[in-house]
Amino acid sequence: MWKRSLLFSDYTFSQDQNIAAVQADHSKYFKKDMKLESGLRFSHVDNNSDTRFLVGNNADGPYVPDSKLSSLFDYKETIVAAYASFSGNVGKLSANVGVRAEWTTYKLSTTAGEGQNFGKDYLNIFPNLQLAYPFENGSKLRASYNARITRPRYQALNPFVIYQDAFTTIEGNPNLVPEKAHAFEIGLNLEKTEFKIGYTYTIDPLSGAALRGNTPESYVLKSINRSSDRTFLASLTRPFSIGKWWQSINTVSVTYGRSFDDQYDYATGKVTPQAYFYTSNTFSLTHGIKMQLLAWHLGERYYGIRRDARRSLVTAGIEKSFVSNKLKLNLSANDIFNRSIAEGDYNVGKTQVYYNRRFGNNYFKLTATYRFGGTTPAAQLQRQAQPENSRAN
Repeated sequence: MWKRSLLFSDYTFSQDQNIAAVQADHSKYFKKDMKLESGLRFSHVDNNSDTRFLVGNNADGPYVPDSKLSSLFDYKETIVAAYASFSGNVGKLSANVGVRAEWTTYKLSTTAGEGQNFGKDYLNIFPNLQLAYPFENGSKLRASYNARITRPRYQALNPFVIYQDAFTTIEGNPNLVPEKAHAFEIGLNLEKTEFKIGYTYTIDPLSGAALRGNTPESYVLKSINRSSDRTFLASLTRPFSIGKWWQSINTVSVTYGRSFDDQYDYATGKVTPQAYFYTSNTFSLTHGIKMQLLAWHLGERYYGIRRDARRSLVTAGIEKSFVSNKLKLNLSANDIFNRSIAEGDYNVGKTQVYYNRRFGNNYFKLTATYRFGGTTPAAQLQRQAQPENSRAN
């Protein structure tokens, strides 16, 4: 419940979401090292909601419907996708080349404001290529190009208004379009060390901003599309071990990128590289006791229109096996120093925005696992639900 001027309000919200998908895949082997894969996928979603605002002159009511704040939202989307991929070897060179095509049709209607109706049909083509070449000394050179799409969440398209306070609203954006990225990468595996450099060009990247409202005192929090992002990456990954009691995997990377906008009047500024460090360690002690230590640190970054502050995370755990390794107890402490924080600032229009969002990642967790039958775990088929913003991929 919130208060604005002398009015009190409440609201009811109902949502109905129906998703249907059918997929067929086919594989054909020409030789033991040559394979053609193809497939078709059809998906359809019907997402609608009914939001009804009630307003009253005092907290005890009575409340009556407010037609200006209430709204109906209906979104229908159909995606027909087809793909083909060929993999094989030419001498020592292994290659995988493929393409995916998506035909998307959507219709969106809402009664919010004065009512809006959107609809569009469009075709997207996503090629991909992976090459790998092994050398006599055991090292391997690889290169790849991938095109991918990330679609906005269904609810992010709903222009439904939520009042955070008397001057701040949270609103959906029916004008959002999918984000499309083109990623290039070259990597070298030299013994246990992996070097990687890459470049990603993103069109219409999905983001969010606090924008000036209809009055100088009001602000709207909403999802938006920026015009483009350009990002360079260089990384090094190296595992090492000391006997059987210390196993470690470590990654160091540097990212340098700039974001562009031509619609929301962002103030432009400097661009600086961002450093990243990751380490995961397992210590095997006596009596079946293992200790784990995981940490990462992400440095400060300026990328043209925003600044992200540094953040980090440290997690530690201890594990003990019992009953011939069938029972395992694990106690872990996550984000010990509570430094997993999204913090930064930017200037858009006449507004300077500073944000500081702390995540509830600092907790203790006790896990008990018991395996029935033999001590060797059986192979399991991994099943993953498809996230809605990667639908039909």
